[in-house]
Amino acid sequence: MGGTGVLPFCGEKRKIQLIVSRAPDDVVGTKGHEWAYTIICFFPSAKDPSWRYMVGPDGQVLTAGSGPLKLVPLKAVKSGVICKPLERAVPSGTLVKMYDFKAPRSNVCGELYKKLGEYLIQPAIPLRIIECRKDYQANVMGVTLWDRLGALLKNNELEDECRDGIGVTVELSTGEQVPAEVRVFRLSTKKKGEDVDEFRVGLRALINGQSHAKRGPEFVRAKGVGLEHIAGSMLVTLDCTRLCQQSRNDLFMANRETFRSESALCEELFKELKEQLRGHDALKYLNHKRYEEKVKTAVDDEDGIKAMEDLLAEDPELAELFGGKESGATSSHAPTAGGSLPAKPEQFKGAQFPSFFRRADGSTSVEMEVPRGGIARVAFHTDVRNNYFTRKTNRGTCKFKGDFAPSHHLYNGRLTLACRPPATAVVGTQLATEATITDPKGSGPFTLMLAASVVAPKHKKQPDPREKKEKKSKRGPSRPRIRERDGDPTEPPIEINREPKTNLLEIIINRKAAALEHAKAKRPSAEEAAVEFVFKYGLALLAMSMIDRARETEKWDEDEPDCRKEIGQTVSDLSRVIVPLCLNLPQKLPKAG
Repeated sequence: MGGTGVLPFCGEKRKIQLIVSRAPDDVVGTKGHEWAYTIICFFPSAKDPSWRYMVGPDGQVLTAGSGPLKLVPLKAVKSGVICKPLERAVPSGTLVKMYDFKAPRSNVCGELYKKLGEYLIQPAIPLRIIECRKDYQANVMGVTLWDRLGALLKNNELEDECRDGIGVTVELSTGEQVPAEVRVFRLSTKKKGEDVDEFRVGLRALINGQSHAKRGPEFVRAKGVGLEHIAGSMLVTLDCTRLCQQSRNDLFMANRETFRSESALCEELFKELKEQLRGHDALKYLNHKRYEEKVKTAVDDEDGIKAMEDLLAEDPELAELFGGKESGATSSHAPTAGGSLPAKPEQFKGAQFPSFFRRADGSTSVEMEVPRGGIARVAFHTDVRNNYFTRKTNRGTCKFKGDFAPSHHLYNGRLTLACRPPATAVVGTQLATEATITDPKGSGPFTLMLAASVVAPKHKKQPDPREKKEKKSKRGPSRPRIRERDGDPTEPPIEINREPKTNLLEIIINRKAAALEHAKAKRPSAEEAAVEFVFKYGLALLAMSMIDRARETEKWDEDEPDCRKEIGQTVSDLSRVIVPLCLNLPQKLPKAG
């Protein structure tokens, strides 16, 4: 077999590929079998184009004896030294040679290595890349690609809270499990101008360590998860290796690069995964920690805020714009329930294999109530490491037998199961499930018993649209909290966040933004204070206006973080004109007569 995926890139017309292969003796069980070789070629035709492979007069693939063949470069590659491509003899293996291959016109240890690294994240075996072309001689002539995620841990690039792994396991209705691992990276230490590895953020589905589909950081920033402050440095990998072919077909498009989002199985997977991520205490802590790091230098400008409130109080037009029919001082958005924020996770040193799974009282069974259509969580204590259910070797398994199969995650000595009743279960239904935990080393087996009663869900009162409209018309002008900080000149001049603890909106102005420095350079130094005030509160007013309009849309309810991001980008684009618009344009007003 050959690499059929590369055939379209082998030349323009014939797309020729040579394949030479011999299986190892211990695999075949004999030493007499020969090397086999063939050439694959494309035969164009208007009526019947075809791919064909070469055979001998007897119709069989050609052979070349059983002795070692020189098929690969030397093992050792010195800096700047060009190796011959066919130098080292090997007793078995496979050579796939692509003729006139459309490769990047650069050293393969650079651009091609980086591109492969985006997809071969954890290959089953190391991949050695050696540059043998004299036209691309460089200091680096050979590199090895293998376990990029392990290298990140080794290089101390992960947050302490996830160094031992943050793993979750999603149970599918097919009876299959999808282990997932979550990594949160430290804020980038790369110098300006250096590339950031693309595979570090978002969601990746892996089969045998190769990426088959992905989603960007918006997956964890969206309302369903709400981890927007770590979304730009958070990677979630789904191990889909053990899924059957039918499940793979339901999850991935034929190109193996895109999720089949419209499939019921894909929707189920995403729903369960988001539920596990949203309820994970360590991730909630890291999200809040990153927010605090981002705004630690932010301060309030009380004089500026007072001046802007006076402006709104004196101008009925602006007062009306921000939600009130009467002019008056602004008031902050009323805080909504932000949820309790967990404390910093304590250090936990787990064992390689578990010796117990039990409740706080020592029991291994639990009774609970589960709302119809909802979820109930229950936890068991253990002494095993966080990566027990997601690691590559000696991975633990938790198999369920009964009326439902909970998704679960293990972190710092607590196995948390998210119990969801079947969609067909009615109020009063009694459910029971038995969980059995073990591993290849024979730990346990540990048996946990779950008994659940389906109860009526707590219905939230649906607000009357007329009441909502009336409430909006009566409230005073609303605004987010406005703060300023000394950020990097390359960062946007304005950012709109939601503070995790209070859930209040917050506008943060970058006092070191390049656009502000540019505006100050265009005005006399005596006007510096005026330029800063106009820049800061001009942008804030624009953002407030756009936020007030956006809050009335369905997209705000569905994906508020993305709405805030779009507003921030739009207002940032206007930052170059806000100062001349406010300070220069009034001087050009036409005079009467």
